Amino acid sequence: MRTKFQLMAVAVCCVGMAAGASANTNLMARLENSLKAAREATNVEIAFSDKVEIRSPEKLKSLKSEIGFFWRMFQFTYFASGEKFHAFTTDVVGSSTNLVGPSETGYDGLQYRIYHQQKNRMVRESVRNPKQGNYDQSPLSPLVAALRFLARRTDDGFPNILMFTEVRTGNVRDGLGMEIKSIDQGVITAEVRSSWHGKNSERWEVVIDEAGDSFKPRMLRQIMNEKTLLTMSLTDYTNIGSYEFPSRISVYQTSYPPKNPPEVQMSNYVELISVKSPILIADSEFRLSEQEKKAGSIWNWDNKDFVDASGKAIPRAPRPKREPIYDENADGQQQLDAALDTAKKAHKNVFIEFGDNHCSWCYKLHDLLTTNAEAHAALEKSYDFVLIDASNERNRKVETKYGNPEFGWPMVSVLDGDGKVLVVQDTGKMVEDNAPRPDANKWMAFLKTWAPKE
Repeated sequence: MRTKFQLMAVAVCCVGMAAGASANTNLMARLENSLKAAREATNVEIAFSDKVEIRSPEKLKSLKSEIGFFWRMFQFTYFASGEKFHAFTTDVVGSSTNLVGPSETGYDGLQYRIYHQQKNRMVRESVRNPKQGNYDQSPLSPLVAALRFLARRTDDGFPNILMFTEVRTGNVRDGLGMEIKSIDQGVITAEVRSSWHGKNSERWEVVIDEAGDSFKPRMLRQIMNEKTLLTMSLTDYTNIGSYEFPSRISVYQTSYPPKNPPEVQMSNYVELISVKSPILIADSEFRLSEQEKKAGSIWNWDNKDFVDASGKAIPRAPRPKREPIYDENADGQQQLDAALDTAKKAHKNVFIEFGDNHCSWCYKLHDLLTTNAEAHAALEKSYDFVLIDASNERNRKVETKYGNPEFGWPMVSVLDGDGKVLVVQDTGKMVEDNAPRPDANKWMAFLKTWAPKE
């Protein structure tokens, strides 16, 4: 029987191998060997530190750093057993008090929980991939850093964080291809290619020793958004059972195309503190029961309401003192069907704003789109505007099908007249750098970019 990972393999082209060499140049086979070893690492307990240094003026501006340099160190601790896990983050030290407070996440096989210690608040959801994202799951965890290119993408092309539980269960991206570009003095340089959403592509470069049967890259490189080069150096490999992974990782983000000397925007230094494979991890470790008892409020994504630790409902804040912008009784699919019909006849696209009448940011975006003369004119000219109440349970399928609930509200999607999703926009990235409000210039550029072509 062929495994999922055997189905991943495509032809690997080997060039430049010296005659008589006994090295294993079948990188897909070596990758499969490592994935098989990971699946056998049933229980894992690991701790590691991650020091972040930021020098990019753009990133420093968003952090409101006045010293031209920012750094901080986290410590991550992670337990995993099968698909269950418990991860938590602790701040150690930093150059600024603008640090993210300690938080914990857990999945017990039935429910996902996030606990924010500073806010004394918990979020719960009965799904495996929650709307809140993969908190406390570092993309630079030594357990998965060498396999980072296996992270799945959402339908709109945004990356998820690769988790060790996904590596263990085989829930990783398939359809990969590797092509060896060169072999020099026992070192292979190969290109990893993958695609998602039909037309987008991603390319990684892998530098790995020619000898060996497992997948242990020395270096990974990726060009990000045609602006940044990500370079990961992976050294001092250790192991849990037969699964080998790096205990030291250095990461540099530099400007792309490369400059001389390189312009370092951000760097990470990851170091393994401890790792072991416990014989047994108690189920209580994954439930965050004590944290749930302490939480002052618990947001239940399934019911979309707040409860206290005893399960008693907490009244929601009163509605804003203004007219609601979303029709809470409307059927979102019917709204969308009507908009698509109108848009196709008028050669327009459909602009969907998902939100909730309790969401202050929804009102801010709505005000920009309807009162800013230039934005309103662009919206009227090229789009049929639809406001869908995402707090209504009946509209959840529409939100999931045409958006990305992990982005929160408001969320914007643009569809063509045939109902094809052109883009799903995280509106949190469309705000002014120094003010808590939507950026009119960013939204004007967005409206022009996704308008129907003349």
